[in-house]
Order: sequence, then C-alpha cells, then structure tokens
Amino acid sequence: MKIRSTTVDNPEFLAHLERASEDIASGSIPRSLEQLQQILYNSEIIFALYDGYRIVAHSELTRNPISPYRVSVSACVERRLWGRRLGPAILGHALSHADNDPTVEYVDGWAWGDNERALRMDYGLGFEIVGTIKDIYRTPEGRSRDQVTLVRKAR
Repeated sequence: MKIRSTTVDNPEFLAHLERASEDIASGSIPRSLEQLQQILYNSEIIFALYDGYRIVAHSELTRNPISPYRVSVSACVERRLWGRRLGPAILGHALSHADNDPTVEYVDGWAWGDNERALRMDYGLGFEIVGTIKDIYRTPEGRSRDQVTLVRKAR
C-alpha cells in the first residue's frame, strides 16, 4: 500500500468517500457525500492510502484560522479494513508531515468517548486527553455520545 497526497476533487477519493460515508454516518453525525466534501475543502493537505489503485483510507490536516501554529488532524479507514493498523499508518503519515512543518506547534484531534480503539491509537501516537464534552451528539436511536478532545505537541 502507498500513501500519496490527493485533492477533494480526485474521482478515486470521491469514490472512497462515498464508500466510507455510510461508516462515518453509522458511528458519527450523519453527513452526505456533499457535506463531507465541503468539510474537506478546508483541509490544507489530504493524504490517501492506496490499495492498488483504490483509496481505502485518508487523513487530513486543517490549519486553525485563529491559531495558525495549530493544525487539526482526522482520519477515516473503510470499515471492511478496520483492525489492520491502517489508521495508525495514515494518521502517522499526517503527523509526520505536521512534525516537519516548522510553523506547526500543536496538533489537535478528537475521538468519540466510547471508541476505545481510536483512543488507544491516539494515545500511542502521542496525543493527550485535554477534555471531554459530554452528550455532544445523540444518535437517531437516542444514544448519547461524548467527544474526547486531544492534543499533541509537534516534534
């Protein structure tokens, strides 16, 4: 598998987003493909993990407009590939990019409070928990979800 930078308009990336949008909606705030694409237009850089010619995971860095020495990072791996350590690979690639940017001092992220796998991964990548927002979102079924806010000092 190879990691390359990509753009929101890349047809292969759009196909990945479409496949992943159902997974994102099932565990997160429901969003359409167009909403996801609009959010990603604000990204400074997007990395795509290719399995052959198909994108199966991505991560992105977004500069904080108020604090330009900070970036936010997030990642998405298609559900069928969960548990194969692709999350740490694609997120680690974005973090390496941030670490090599002399203008970046902090990397911000978040995870759902009940997503132990993501929290373990984030901790293993050097993130610290700085807070929890209780009941930030309720699923259509009424389940409450907390958001854990994370930060990592760029190296």
